[in-house]
Amino acid sequence: MRIVFFELFLKISVGFVCFSVLAKKIDKSLFGDLLFWQSIFAYCSIVISSTFDSLIIKNLSLKSRCFYDYSLSLKIILFLSSSVVIFYISKLNFTYFLLVFLGSFFSLFYEHQEIFIRFKKRYKSYSGKIVILCCSSPIKIGACFYGRIDLYLFVSLVEVFFAILVNSYYVRLVIDISLNWIVQNSISLTKTFSSGFLIFTFFRLDQFFVFAMIGSKEYSIYAVATRFNEVLNSFVGLYSRLLIPKIYSKEDGYREGILKISIFHILLAIASYPFVYAYIKFWIPSYYQSFGIYALLSISGLALIFGQIRGIYFVKRSKLMPDIYNAIFGMSSFVLVLFFIGVIDSFNIAIAYLVGFLVSGFITTFIYRTGIDFWKLLLK
Repeated sequence: MRIVFFELFLKISVGFVCFSVLAKKIDKSLFGDLLFWQSIFAYCSIVISSTFDSLIIKNLSLKSRCFYDYSLSLKIILFLSSSVVIFYISKLNFTYFLLVFLGSFFSLFYEHQEIFIRFKKRYKSYSGKIVILCCSSPIKIGACFYGRIDLYLFVSLVEVFFAILVNSYYVRLVIDISLNWIVQNSISLTKTFSSGFLIFTFFRLDQFFVFAMIGSKEYSIYAVATRFNEVLNSFVGLYSRLLIPKIYSKEDGYREGILKISIFHILLAIASYPFVYAYIKFWIPSYYQSFGIYALLSISGLALIFGQIRGIYFVKRSKLMPDIYNAIFGMSSFVLVLFFIGVIDSFNIAIAYLVGFLVSGFITTFIYRTGIDFWKLLLK
């Protein structure tokens, strides 16, 4: 278990160093453009993965691997289709676009493997991935120091490719498709796709607004805050993934899961504030607005934790529609708060985002009967 945290810590640390050096070395507009289109590919990957992953875990818990194997083909088809759209709207030059695309495409395979590895607790694979990180990291940091974005993206791509090879020793990837399987699962897949699309659109809505309405320079400032928040959520998310299989296996572990993950999140967030403040003040002082934005984003994570555990309760009861409604409520709250504030800037967008998360992740629990049943279970 420790090796999992160490691999994540190493990956995040190197990523943070590269991010920090690039923030110093390249123009804000280019930095903002690069980060935004990377986030768009990540958004597509997350939406696609969310269509299948909760159902994959549910089927794996029933000792069935068919769903896991067949889902990879559909993930690839959906990702390639979305990439065509991104190509036509992206403003990145072709070299950057191609490297970001390939890195995201390989990451889709890698994350698919990781579902199985984490579920089966085959953590020995992380030893090889740590060796790969140790070999590639100095090159990536050096590339960032010289402002070589192309080299940085290429080495990142190679890194993911070799990580896939390491994982392949522990989990076999099957690229296969069954029309009969698609028909049998069409209703569930339609619901989970709609749910994932709305939920993760909501998750990225603040970034879409910043980039579209304020511009790439302002987005680079907002991206510093979101990067810190992603680091926070990565550690919390890893801890969550270790607990979620246990919550799936028993009926009364929801309250314990919420408390454990929330306390972990709060302690980690509080510990991070002095570091984030000092980092921005002394390393990139022109990004001073990022600290306040990060504080707001980190608080929104508590509503996300509650909503995530509540979602397990809903999925086990085949109640997938509430997630769709919750995302709609969250997005509506986000837009309404911005409308009433009147001034659209990064900080106000972060405030609207926090309110949207509170509505979507917590307040909507009391709208549904299943949500009220979940609340009663927590109070037992």
